[in-house]
Amino acid sequence: MADVEAAGQMKRLVHEMSVYRKAFAQQLYYWTRGATGHAGSGIDVTGRFSDLGRCDLLRVMNLRDIPTAMAAKSRWGIPWVLHFGYDPADVADALHRPVRALISRVYRRMADGNADLVIATTERLAGLWKRSRATVVPNGVDVTLFAGDRGPNAGVIYVGRLSREKRVADLVDAVLPTGWMRWALGMDQVLVIVGDGPERSRLERRVAPAADPAVIFRGARPHDSLPGLLASANCFVLPSATEGCPKAPLEAMAMGVPVIMRRSILPAAPAIRYDGSVQQLAEAIESVFTI
Repeated sequence: MADVEAAGQMKRLVHEMSVYRKAFAQQLYYWTRGATGHAGSGIDVTGRFSDLGRCDLLRVMNLRDIPTAMAAKSRWGIPWVLHFGYDPADVADALHRPVRALISRVYRRMADGNADLVIATTERLAGLWKRSRATVVPNGVDVTLFAGDRGPNAGVIYVGRLSREKRVADLVDAVLPTGWMRWALGMDQVLVIVGDGPERSRLERRVAPAADPAVIFRGARPHDSLPGLLASANCFVLPSATEGCPKAPLEAMAMGVPVIMRRSILPAAPAIRYDGSVQQLAEAIESVFTI
């Protein structure tokens, strides 16, 4: 739960879980190792395996919790559903961590045939499951929240976790040499980075030698504050090497903000595309400001 709070996602998590509680159950448990407490809205936080025996259905969000779900099914006969929003093996491959990739694939093979249903966010992810029934439910956007008029433009924005596979360093490298945008367009800031994660300190050190206040780190922000941040951006950039069905670019599109992504990410979505190099990313960003 500490990770969820640090990422500014607790309010969003409680809201999403309360929807499930109202639709399906009077009581909802959020199970995470070694935790106990109450998240509000009839949602209890527990790390006790025995509490799973009270449940009628388990929804698993992380591959590392698959053995727990399988054990609960074996002991109490409880069916379980896996939400498969991205493939951790793809992330491990992007980070050149073959052992982690192998472990992720082993977990997936363990679950295939034991999970009663897999909810995948893309057709490709659904196709990875051979024995368990898989259905595709893409991520959606609350269009009542992500709506409204665009504000004064404030450069480029990134929203998401600051971890290596997100390649935010590529975005920093693409933007820093293009300081001309600030002077030509009268901007006080060129790049706004919203989010937190293990790469933040490294990214801040990367920016520091340039002594460039045009790069702003906003940290983790509540989900309901994102529309205001997106509304003031010239464009949204997702430089990730791999994704499932990411919500942040979809939310930016709902706001009418131009989105820049790699060709492999959400290939059917309307976006400005690049192939992965920092130079191509810089050219894509400049194209937004010179149209």
